[in-house]
Amino acid sequence: IKMINQLDQLVTNKLKPKITFLLNIKPEVGIKRSRRISNKELRYENMPINYHKKINSSFLKIAKKNTKRFVIIDASKDKDQISDLIWRTVKNRLLS
Repeated sequence: IKMINQLDQLVTNKLKPKITFLLNIKPEVGIKRSRRISNKELRYENMPINYHKKINSSFLKIAKKNTKRFVIIDASKDKDQISDLIWRTVKNRLLS
């Protein structure tokens, strides 16, 4: 988490969005989805599963510490459901 926070501060210059969507999916499922024929760059997918689990866990910890900003979305749903949820959240936050 420390490294993620350091990278965040370096890249964003401490700028924080009002909403951050975390598309969460089990690492095994995400890797399987990413291994499609059109994906020629598999460097990330070829890393050990424990690496992916650690990254996933770290992002979830960050999201749970920042519940006002983060919206955790179950990315195992189909893309239309995910899109609808994101748009509803944006509309609700903008109108409130």
